[in-house]
Amino acid sequence: MNKNDLAKWEHDLPFAPMSDLIYEYLKDEIINIRLLPNEKIKESQIAMELGISRTPVKNALDRLISEGLLVKEGHKTPYVAEANLKDCLDICYARMSIEGDAAFYTAKNASPKQMEVIQYLGQNYKKSLLSGEDPMKAAQIDSKFHAEIVNASGNPYLIEMHSCIRVRCLRNRCFVQYLIGPEKSRDELIRISRCHDALLHALKHGLSKTAKDEIRQDINGMVEMYVLR
Repeated sequence: MNKNDLAKWEHDLPFAPMSDLIYEYLKDEIINIRLLPNEKIKESQIAMELGISRTPVKNALDRLISEGLLVKEGHKTPYVAEANLKDCLDICYARMSIEGDAAFYTAKNASPKQMEVIQYLGQNYKKSLLSGEDPMKAAQIDSKFHAEIVNASGNPYLIEMHSCIRVRCLRNRCFVQYLIGPEKSRDELIRISRCHDALLHALKHGLSKTAKDEIRQDINGMVEMYVLR
């Protein structure tokens, strides 16, 4: 890593401390699978390459460890967390529970403004896929789409639980797409996105049970994609 690698984050976060810039850079590298599972992340090496002390690097790595993107065992060098079928299933089942209940309440409680944002993100997601962009960029939009549905539920505990796993959900999704390749994953995501159309219809018309079923079916599509690999 060198200072040029942090240029994007310095532009987006001009007043952020160095530890935040390092954190954002490494998080983006992990989520987008430019840093592979089990790859070691050496604190001393990063500090040397950036010409800084190890303290801000350690702070950034500690945040990534707390989010489950890095793993540290005892005093060993931290490494990028593994991604496997069990992890995929655990995340998807957690999402089905949290987002399923959230969609149920969002169909009842969402304000017109919240529904406008949800519909906008849903349309942008499909547009991104159909335009032939990198599916990992579409995944970022879809992550926001699902987060807005949870936020619109009005349930602070569902919102908090979803916030705790959101970054790992996105990383897991990008890893599945990395495994099967952009073309195949795009085709599968376009197929699965039909669930979005049904979900949006259910949310808009207050069909709570249908909304819960459709978002669970949408999430289950990630399990099916993992099997495709």
